[in-house]
Amino acid sequence: RLRMNKTNYFKLGIRIDNIKKSLLPYTILTVILSLGLIASLRLFSQSMMDVYHTFYPLFWISIPLSILQEIVFRGFGMYQLKKLFKKPIAVILLNSILFSLFHMFIPEQLLFVPLSFLAGLAFATVYYYYPILFLVSLAHVVINLLPVFYWGLIG
Repeated sequence: RLRMNKTNYFKLGIRIDNIKKSLLPYTILTVILSLGLIASLRLFSQSMMDVYHTFYPLFWISIPLSILQEIVFRGFGMYQLKKLFKKPIAVILLNSILFSLFHMFIPEQLLFVPLSFLAGLAFATVYYYYPILFLVSLAHVVINLLPVFYWGLIG
């Protein structure tokens, strides 16, 4: 049972004390993931466009869903994994695997599961060393909304 006190809020990433030193890593994370997603959108355009059109009516739900995923996977998930494993690589890899398995409901799993694993790996790595739930959630929201703006600009 998790009793919430100031220490536990910090362990869950609900904090702003390290926001200045965390802004650069999260900005780099968001830019790299955005460039990778744009490359994927161009490379797998038709498959990703099909998925986008399938989910477009529900796409704005991705904002709260992105935040909820970060609370579950980075906040609570990494908190629990850190209690079970001492090595950062184990925590980061297991967190990334769980994150990618969560995305198996999306059509085109052969495409989206590996992409979500890579994104999860990036989110988990940065979050492990710079645990700010607000910033990782913001990065996730940006990445999930990027296809809306990308395809909105190209047609």
